[in-house]
Amino acid sequence: MRSEDKDLIWPNILQFPSADGQVESVVWRRHAPQIEDVHKLGCEKQKNDRAKGRTSSTYFGAITGNVGDIKSVKSKSGISLTVVPAPYEGVHHAHLGFSAGSTKADRSELKVLLHTKFGVLEPHSCPQ
Repeated sequence: MRSEDKDLIWPNILQFPSADGQVESVVWRRHAPQIEDVHKLGCEKQKNDRAKGRTSSTYFGAITGNVGDIKSVKSKSGISLTVVPAPYEGVHHAHLGFSAGSTKADRSELKVLLHTKFGVLEPHSCPQ
């Protein structure tokens, strides 16, 4: 999700924004196997956000990564990424996060390395 007036740049895609463990919400493709399934979920989130007054929240598409590839990324000090199902928002919902003991330097390094584990943006515009 992003404001429509900003350019899409990698640092804005996965920011790990939560205060409770620095996780990023992602769609578990095991439960949303087709890109159309992911787009449908993105449009539902956009609709729900806008209903809550978050008018700048816009779904613009998805990038795809392989869980095994993501978990294989390690910082120089051995910190890795985790992918954990988080079904309270739906069976498709998972959290991408950092393994225990990560430092700010580890997290910065992993964010850069993570870029190589995802494909290109598959753009989408939701019906209004």
